[in-house]
Amino acid sequence: EAEDIYYDASLQEYHLVGKATHKYNQGIDPLFFIARYNGDLELIDSATNITGFSNHGDPDHRDMNMTKTLSIVKSNVNANPQMVIYDTRNIFAIDFNYNLLWTKHIKSFVSNGMMITKIFRDSYDNLIISGMTTQSPSTKPFISKSDAFGNIAYTYLLDPSLDNLGTDRSFNSSEAFPVIEIPGNSNKYLMGLRSSKINFVSSFDKIKYFEFYDNGADFELSAQYTLDMPYDAAKILDVYDMKVTTTDTGNDPEFHTLYSDQYTLSHYVVQGLQLTETNGSNNIIVNSQYDNIYNETFRYGAELIHNLANTQNVLVAGGTGRNVRIELVDESGSAVWQYVGDFSNPDYDSYDADFSGASYVGNGKYAQSFVIVGDINGGGDTKGYILLLDQNGG
Repeated sequence: EAEDIYYDASLQEYHLVGKATHKYNQGIDPLFFIARYNGDLELIDSATNITGFSNHGDPDHRDMNMTKTLSIVKSNVNANPQMVIYDTRNIFAIDFNYNLLWTKHIKSFVSNGMMITKIFRDSYDNLIISGMTTQSPSTKPFISKSDAFGNIAYTYLLDPSLDNLGTDRSFNSSEAFPVIEIPGNSNKYLMGLRSSKINFVSSFDKIKYFEFYDNGADFELSAQYTLDMPYDAAKILDVYDMKVTTTDTGNDPEFHTLYSDQYTLSHYVVQGLQLTETNGSNNIIVNSQYDNIYNETFRYGAELIHNLANTQNVLVAGGTGRNVRIELVDESGSAVWQYVGDFSNPDYDSYDADFSGASYVGNGKYAQSFVIVGDINGGGDTKGYILLLDQNGG
């Protein structure tokens, strides 16, 4: 099964992580591997015996048999000669000779940490880690900073009581708690989530963006912004992913957010947002919105991909449980094209296709395209796939 992929523009190579499970004995732990492909997508080499990674089988691991287990840190991939890969409990750094350089377990830096949800590498080559804790009485998101060698500098727990909507708020444990770095060398980061009023109906839910300032010794909660629930106040949408989608390093950076519904399983929304400053007061405004309502939602993972060929267009890709849905959304909030892949050819009739990861291809033979990976399930078998789509969805 293909778990995630990224394209290394400096080497013009594709790096894929995957998971192999025993076809006849599901009681055997899966084997994790790394494969490297050249610019023609021909296999260069692979490694299935990386001690401490390939067979890491954490007894605390909750999602060994889920569609997606591993993710690759894809931002600033050339900052250090290593791949950083993570699951919900562990972080691994592996060099290009397939040596495990270091590992970090969530409990080593968040004593009550339950899940790592997102990691990205910032402009200073730090790893910014987000996730959630099991701390009672409610879920607390966290943001942590690590250097390139796995040394955790500090961690900030976001207590729902800090929400300026009131002390009776809670944060949903199904969130991804994505974080972006605010452009402009400001040492500021933005986390998105859904804030709910305890014991009240969903019409009280709001989207919150919390801004953190890195003062060099810790994170400080420096600002917070509130938006209405996208599309309809009665819809329950969680924040799935965020991506900076601007080259502007001034005071008004733009980013996109993907929201998806985990309850009725039929909605997702992509918003184009802008952090603005007017007369010394900051705010987040909605520049565009793409609504996919009463259709299908992303139940098995989703991702926004920054489109460097046109930074105002963003690719949204995810798995619905039956097929892979990929859409290019433009700056006006309209779908330029849509690809729905159920891989329904004679070999895969009645198979389900899942999404695992995607990357932008910046140069080489397939320049300005998108590479998407996942797996196809059915007939008692699972096969991984690699899909390439150009700027026109072909």
